[in-house]
Amino acid sequence: MSDVRPRRERAEVEDDECLLVALVHQPVLDVDRDHQGVPCVQLLWLAVEAGRECPPDDVDELLGIRVIVLRDPVASGNRGDAHEAGGRADRLRAEQRSHVSAPPRVGGRLLDFPDPGLRALSFHLSSSLGRRDRDILARAVSTVAFLYPGQGSQKVGMGAELLETEGDLLQGYLAQAEAASGQPIRRICLEGPMEALTRTEVAQPALFCVSLAVTDAARSRDIQPDFVAGHSLGEYTAACASGAVSVEDAIELVSLRGRLMGQIGDESPGAMAAVIGLGADDLRALCEQASEAGTVALANINSPTQIVVSGEEDGVARLMELAEKGGATRVVRLQVAAAFHSELMKPVQEQMAEAVREVAWTDPRVPVASNARGGLLRDAESLQAALVEQIASPVRWVECVQALVAEGVETFLESGPGRVLGGLVRQIHPEADVFSADSPSRLDEFAAQHAK
Repeated sequence: MSDVRPRRERAEVEDDECLLVALVHQPVLDVDRDHQGVPCVQLLWLAVEAGRECPPDDVDELLGIRVIVLRDPVASGNRGDAHEAGGRADRLRAEQRSHVSAPPRVGGRLLDFPDPGLRALSFHLSSSLGRRDRDILARAVSTVAFLYPGQGSQKVGMGAELLETEGDLLQGYLAQAEAASGQPIRRICLEGPMEALTRTEVAQPALFCVSLAVTDAARSRDIQPDFVAGHSLGEYTAACASGAVSVEDAIELVSLRGRLMGQIGDESPGAMAAVIGLGADDLRALCEQASEAGTVALANINSPTQIVVSGEEDGVARLMELAEKGGATRVVRLQVAAAFHSELMKPVQEQMAEAVREVAWTDPRVPVASNARGGLLRDAESLQAALVEQIASPVRWVECVQALVAEGVETFLESGPGRVLGGLVRQIHPEADVFSADSPSRLDEFAAQHAK
C-alpha cells in the first residue's frame, strides 16, 4: 500500500481551534478488501478524546462527499474506531464503513494509504485543545521527501558507521552488488582508494547500497517518505525505495548502468562542464551556437544558475569559451570521459531499456520525481519509461524540486553520502527544511529535530 500523507494547507489557528486534515481518496482502496468507488474524506482528528465535538453538520454538504472522523487511537484507546459525523452520516452503512479503517500511525501521521488522486483539505474545529496539541496537529501534516544522491557524492568510508552499528542490510546489499558488478564494492567503499571508488562501475552500485541502507535505518526510526527523488543514478535508488522494483533487480540494473556508462567513454568519448551564473535559457542559446563545433546540450539543470553541459569534446570546449565571455561567474571542466545525459548515451539507453523491460515492476507506494520529465510519477509504466529516458536526457532537478514543493513538501531528507542535493534544494527553495543524513547518528539528529 502507499505511504502517503496530506498536503499541508497553511491556516491561522486560533486559541479555541485545532487543525484537521482531510485526505480525499477516490476511489478508496483497502489492502485486504478490493472495494472501489467509495469516495470519502478521512479526517485526522489527533489528540481529541472520543466524544468531543464533531465537524459541523454541513461539512459533508460543503464537500459533497461522505465524511468519516477517525478518533485518535492514543487518546481514545480505541484503535480503528470511526465516528460518524455530518448531515449525511446516516448514509454510512456498516458495509460502507468497513471500506476504510483507521490506519496505523507513526509519530501522529497517517500511513499506508493508496494515492489515486490524493488531495488535501483543512478544517477548523472548535475545541478546548491547548497550544501543545495544536502544535502536534500542525507538525503531523508536514510532508517529507527523501532525496538520493548521484555519482559524485561518493567518499571513502561511506557506510562504515552503518556497518558497525546496524549493518545487516547494508552488508547484504554490498554482497549482492559485488556479485552483480564483479567489483570488490565493500572493500573499496571502506578503504578506497578514491580513484577506484570514483570509477562508474564501482561508484554507482556503492552509492545505491549505502543510500538504500540509510533509508532502511530511517524507516526503523519511523521516519517515512511521502515522496522520493533522486539525481541521475539516485532516481534508481528512489524507484527502489518507493517499492516499485525489488532490491535484487535494482542492484542488477544499477550495476549494469554503471558498467555500460563506464564503457561508453571508450566507444563514444565526450566531455562535460559545469557553468555557474547563467540561467538555463541563456545557456541553451549558447549551446546552439557551440554546436557548430560539436554536439553540446544541457545535461543537469541543478539549480537556477548551476547547470552542467554535456556533449562532444569540441562542442563542450567551445561552449566553455562562450559561457566565460557571456558572463558566467565560473566554468569548470568535469573530470569525466563520457557525455552523460546527452544524445551520445543513446547506446547505453537502448541496452538499459531492454534490461528494464525484463524486470518486474509495480506501482510505487509513494510518488517518484522524474529527472527526464520534471514531474511526479505514480504508476509503474511511466516510471519504467522515465528511468530509461533519463540516460540520454537532461536531469531537470529544478523542476523536480519545484514539483515536490507544489505538492506541499516542506522537509527534504538527503538519504546517503554527501550534502550536494541539500545545497541545491536550498538554492531552488530557500524556505525548505533540508537535512542530510548518511549514518544512524545523523538520522537520530533528524528524528530529534523533527519529533512529533
